[in-house]
Amino acid sequence: MIPKPPFLRDISPERELEEFRRLQPRLEELWNALSNQEEQPYTSVVVPSLTLDERELEKLDGANYYEERLLFLLIRLRNPQARMVYVTSRPVHPMILEYYFELLAGIPASHARSRLTLLCAHDASPRSLTEKILERPRLIQRIRYGIGDPNRAFLTVYNATPLERRLAVLLGIPLNGVDPDLQHLGTKSGSRRVFREAGVDLPEGFEDLRSREDLVAALTELGRKRPGIRKAVLNLFLPLRDLAGHEESRQQETHDRTADAEQPPGP
Repeated sequence: MIPKPPFLRDISPERELEEFRRLQPRLEELWNALSNQEEQPYTSVVVPSLTLDERELEKLDGANYYEERLLFLLIRLRNPQARMVYVTSRPVHPMILEYYFELLAGIPASHARSRLTLLCAHDASPRSLTEKILERPRLIQRIRYGIGDPNRAFLTVYNATPLERRLAVLLGIPLNGVDPDLQHLGTKSGSRRVFREAGVDLPEGFEDLRSREDLVAALTELGRKRPGIRKAVLNLFLPLRDLAGHEESRQQETHDRTADAEQPPGP
């Protein structure tokens, strides 16, 4: 199989972001269409990559088998016009596939199997599946062939990082996941800022603490605001090093989540 453009080397960071934002509206359009009439043709590309730090993946025994956790998405093949491209690091055992096909009530296993394209990187190294795909132009091209109409397809992943965004752009389909540039809003500190901005009640506390001194100051201020408090909850956020070699600052938060319960009894 001869790979065809676009190639990874051809896409600058600026073009990647531009293409990603151009593609994402398609997801809403397709989702709305499927909500109105489920039995429509579309292709679901599933890349169940644990895109984590390589050192963390080495700690997980059988990390590649985690890629089978999204096989429950085969239920999408209950739609007789749906197709799926499922990519893994190593081949999936046929008996495992048979188990999931048996869950498709009313759909013959042979019919569902004919609409499933299984692709494999044949690489058991402790790296993310998405990284393995990106370095294999022929595998990317095989995924493209399995998609058919990119206007009626989307990419489903285990967790969305800049690597999954890059893969979505190379495939020319939207990503069924959060924009990696917005991930900070899902952190504990980010969530507190969003709640506060939206006027949503949240426990007394502080965020964006990055040192022992910050923590001591926050606890002192928390005690001043809530006299008599006996306990506070510390949430420690240790982000994993991303595959581009950058590491976010460690963030610590202290939340007065148990203040009411821990108030000393009244006289």
